Amino acid sequence: MFGPSDKDSVHSSQSAKWGIKRISNDELRQKFVDATLEQAKVLGVTLPDPALKWNDACGHYDYGALDWDEFWRVVNGDGPCNRERLATRVKAHDDGAWVRDAALAYKAKRRRSNAPARIEEKPMSKEWPIWEVFVRSKQGLDHKHCGSLHAADAQMALRMARDVYTRRQEGVSIWVVPAAAITASVPNEKSELFDPAGDKIYRHPTFYQLPDEVSHM
Repeated sequence: MFGPSDKDSVHSSQSAKWGIKRISNDELRQKFVDATLEQAKVLGVTLPDPALKWNDACGHYDYGALDWDEFWRVVNGDGPCNRERLATRVKAHDDGAWVRDAALAYKAKRRRSNAPARIEEKPMSKEWPIWEVFVRSKQGLDHKHCGSLHAADAQMALRMARDVYTRRQEGVSIWVVPAAAITASVPNEKSELFDPAGDKIYRHPTFYQLPDEVSHM
């Protein structure tokens, strides 16, 4: 029925003003009647409305008054088979619950499997122990001392050493050793060689000769 009459339609005028609705409900209804009557003539079908007749003055078919009470009952959910239709819709929704649940579970599983592994980070502290870093280059057979860094544990020291000393993949193997575990034959050499400076100069040490295999610093 194309909605209520234009005089009873709450939003038609505003929708037309904004350009949302280009043709009113009454105009759509009239176009439908005109087209349907012509098709009925071709098919030889008589429509059950005694008031249907051609109006030469307006160039459209006239039709009988509409039962707006029935219209509003249908709109408000009291139409033919309306309860059965809604019950079928609710049943279909309930019957498909297992499909939705399975899809959500699969999505959650994929999200967990694709999520990057979370690494528990420890807060930075000046009390972190010093770790000495030894790198073996692609051409070398032994590990060479590259520098020192502060880290909370061995795994963190390896990650930081990989980022600082083998950023361009110069090394194929990394060792990290607690500086406290190193015993020097000459104690004074140990502090000069292994104690990192506070300004991070130990990332690019210049106070001793670098091995030839360590060419990235």
